[in-house]
Amino acid sequence: MTLNIYANTEFLKDLGCLKLEKPSAPMLDNNDRADHKTRFFGGKQWEYCERDLSYVKPENKKYFCLCLFIMVCDDQTMFTYYRQQYKYFRRQIVYPKFGWSGFGLHFEEPKNLLIIPLNFGVDFSEITNDELDDFIINQFSIAKNFMPAGVTVKGFYIDMFHDADFYAESDIFMRLKASMIKNMICL
Repeated sequence: MTLNIYANTEFLKDLGCLKLEKPSAPMLDNNDRADHKTRFFGGKQWEYCERDLSYVKPENKKYFCLCLFIMVCDDQTMFTYYRQQYKYFRRQIVYPKFGWSGFGLHFEEPKNLLIIPLNFGVDFSEITNDELDDFIINQFSIAKNFMPAGVTVKGFYIDMFHDADFYAESDIFMRLKASMIKNMICL
């Protein structure tokens, strides 16, 4: 299986196995980042990483974590840079949020999705650059279908690149970003 095949056929099934936490109703009142459909996964600094990955076939864990990373970055980029259009985006795609709730809503840094799994044997080096290119080209194509009016795919991903929360100090991140930049030519 390749990354792109996994993303298109298995990711949503594995995502559905995550144990999700629903914040209390008062926390969702008057919150422009969360609503009654909001659910969290992962916990503080992905403390539930091992449990979350236990539902995924060993050979797919690397793909699952990378897809989670892109999913969380898409959601956080839309909220941060296109807040006026976020509700439109959220009506189309109801991603679970990476983080937790306690005395408030806490959103974790996406880089943890690429760094913490290394402690549990996830080997991103098995993902080839060709797989990354196919995946990114497909992600750009899919993004065209859910971007709100006035938001271009290229502009969206350029904003993502410049966000400090997008950055992760890891080989897979560097290769993913290089693939995104290389394949922006088709946008």
